[in-house]
Amino acid sequence: MNRMTHLLVLLVCVGQVRAEVVVGAIEFGPAPDPNLFEPEPDYMATIAETRGATAWFTFDAPDLRLVVVDLASWHNWYLVEQGDLFNDETIANGQFPNGLRAELDPPIDVGFGDFYLGVVCDRFDPDIRIHGWIEIGRTPQGLVPLGSAAAYGNTGIIVGTTDVPEPSTLILLGMGAVGLLAYRWRRKF
Repeated sequence: MNRMTHLLVLLVCVGQVRAEVVVGAIEFGPAPDPNLFEPEPDYMATIAETRGATAWFTFDAPDLRLVVVDLASWHNWYLVEQGDLFNDETIANGQFPNGLRAELDPPIDVGFGDFYLGVVCDRFDPDIRIHGWIEIGRTPQGLVPLGSAAAYGNTGIIVGTTDVPEPSTLILLGMGAVGLLAYRWRRKF
């Protein structure tokens, strides 16, 4: 292959970089053995394909409290809304002030309707982040999962969807133009 072909293949590959999104990646349900911890947790959430990222919660409407997280993998939970861009940058900028990051954090008020929790954690490699969300509904019997998804990559996720933020088309076109100019310049000299 000539250099132009290599350049075009590279540009196409850059444009196709996406995070792997897994629907149903966060399991949520009643705590299987609540007597293990004090206070006794009501619910447990586990993120798939992690080093055992599991959290146990108590729920006393409208307050949700993190009771215990496992030590095998760090993970932080936040109250988020549908349509939010949930990634490291929005977390660092303080867009989600209501977080459950440690057992000693105060409970968060989740209101009296359905709500979303966002979670960020590592996978097997601490350099690869997982950003996910779970929608939790209320029934007379308690809390139930309505849906979840997680993006396995460093891109983040849009809450309530399986969309991940992608590079701008204009940036990709600009990179292509720069590549073509570099190719022509190099060919000329």
